[in-house]
Amino acid sequence: MRNGPKAGPFVYPEGRGRRRLRRAALAALVLGPVLVQAFSFARVGRAIRLTDEYFYYVQARSWYFDRDCDYENDMRMAPGFTNAPLYIANRTANGYVRNHFQTGTAMVSYPLIAVADGLTALHNAAGLRPLPRDGFSVYYQFVTSMGHTLLGVLGLLGVYAVAARYFAGWAAALAALATWAGTSAVFYIGYESTHSHAASVGWVGLMMLATDTIRRNGPSWRWLTSLGLFAGMTVVTRPQDVLWLLVPLVALTPTLWATWRQPGQKGRVWLGVLAAVVMATICYAPQAVVNVRHAGSPVVNTYASVLVHGRPAVLDWTAPDLLRPLVHPRTGLGRTAPLALLGMAGVLGLPWRRERMLTAVTVGFVLSYYAVSCVWWDFTSYGNRYLMSATPAFAIGLAGVLTWSARARWRAVAVGLTVLACVGWQAVRFAGVVFGQ
Repeated sequence: MRNGPKAGPFVYPEGRGRRRLRRAALAALVLGPVLVQAFSFARVGRAIRLTDEYFYYVQARSWYFDRDCDYENDMRMAPGFTNAPLYIANRTANGYVRNHFQTGTAMVSYPLIAVADGLTALHNAAGLRPLPRDGFSVYYQFVTSMGHTLLGVLGLLGVYAVAARYFAGWAAALAALATWAGTSAVFYIGYESTHSHAASVGWVGLMMLATDTIRRNGPSWRWLTSLGLFAGMTVVTRPQDVLWLLVPLVALTPTLWATWRQPGQKGRVWLGVLAAVVMATICYAPQAVVNVRHAGSPVVNTYASVLVHGRPAVLDWTAPDLLRPLVHPRTGLGRTAPLALLGMAGVLGLPWRRERMLTAVTVGFVLSYYAVSCVWWDFTSYGNRYLMSATPAFAIGLAGVLTWSARARWRAVAVGLTVLACVGWQAVRFAGVVFGQ
């Protein structure tokens, strides 16, 4: 398969009109989630509202304020967490409150809490109406939620950059924007961003960008270190996201091997790979510390403590239900995010481009989809969330579909109307949730 040209110029020439369209789509991609997040916060008054969000957030709050991994007092203090006593009673063998959620989201929240704590201190010092420095007042919730929203946006921008190297730039920008606005990403990146899903989209998208840049420009210490950071954070954000590591594995193994065989390049490859491994290990360290403190082991399947229909929520690789993620009435893509089906069709067609990076994206998506079909939960906050980490792949696939459709007017009209209909339907559905609260 081809390695492709070095990262940089668009592979499809652009006229002035399409250049303006691309820039407008990118501006909307940045401003849209930010405005939705700001509006929802102003309307509801707080950003941490659902049980999962409390579990993610109390980890970071406990680390910052208490310097420990005991979340009991954090749960009792959390405003609106009415069922906290039920969860506080559920303890690990070491006596800690059981928190089966990964630490990656809390690792993003930790520096944001530090920023919010400083803003709260400045607010109080200015003589304004005092705000408690408790980790839950307005600055903490707004800064944390907006930070996660921006991380999700960064992931989508990274995916746009990757897609623009293979497809039309305007198509890549429109695909990234439509994938956000027309799928469940509009909720999890622009509304309930303190879930793990915005961070999941962010890290997977950035990992794809680092992977493609290394594959095109050759291994460098800087980009391999960045890849280690993005891959490590991907693993500790959502456990199933580990399957997306197939993207760099499939895309970069031939590249690293070819560089290794060149005279004088062995040290360069060794140091770069070592830097990536060290960075990924550093990212996993907080998860290992929490696991040891709570369960006595640095590696533990925390999701084994979660029951779905009376059995542990662990993967059963021998019993997939391949249609359920598509047709389930509450959480299936066909019901909750039909635009993702168009992106999925594009993803499955990527190998025909005979580009190793695009094939790697398809491989990562297929295995991730298979894993989700093996443990599919029937409940959700909004639409489909179990394939949220596939959002970057959907955007790349949709960019391919849009580029393909532009070659004939009838295809452009058909695909364009389909995308607009899906985005409009999602907007109506999302508005019903926002204004219904």
